[in-house]
Amino acid sequence: MKLDRRAKYTRDTLKDSLIELMKDQPIQKITVKALCEKADINRATFYGHYENIESLLSEIENDFYTSVNDVFAGSTNIQYDIYSILVNILNRIKQQSELCTVLVSPYGNKNFLESLLNMVYERAVVHMEQRFPHAKRIQLERTYGFFAHGSVNIIVNWIQTGLVEPPEEIATFIIGLMEEGLRSFRKTRFENTAFR
Repeated sequence: MKLDRRAKYTRDTLKDSLIELMKDQPIQKITVKALCEKADINRATFYGHYENIESLLSEIENDFYTSVNDVFAGSTNIQYDIYSILVNILNRIKQQSELCTVLVSPYGNKNFLESLLNMVYERAVVHMEQRFPHAKRIQLERTYGFFAHGSVNIIVNWIQTGLVEPPEEIATFIIGLMEEGLRSFRKTRFENTAFR
């Protein structure tokens, strides 16, 4: 359902106001009253759009996931370059740095980035299966989980330190660590296939 201009403005104002409030306090402590005062919107208008503050935050996160998912649009190739996907995700994070800084803060959603990286889970595991056909699926799934958690920590640190390095540098660092870890699956230590 497409929103009219007024409804879109109202929702955007509420989203911006919630992000501002979450810079100083956890979502559990933010009241509808405080949010409406910040947004200069009455409570009836808020409840006309959202059931509660959590549903507003959920929409903010889903909007971001949708923008990241656009990275895959038009690509049906399961081997779509993991490096390029990661760079695109990091670029989206940098473009929406204020939102992402709040979401990875102590007041945000701890699972936000993990959910983001899980969007490429199946592609990455299938890609690894093709590279290492002798490896068991469960081993590759666990390996991806290990990489995803480590990548989240790197990305959180990158966000919290001001997103100074370009996304390509962070992606290269993460992929380099992954490649070193994948050595354990190689039949020969000098196999040349890589994520990019």
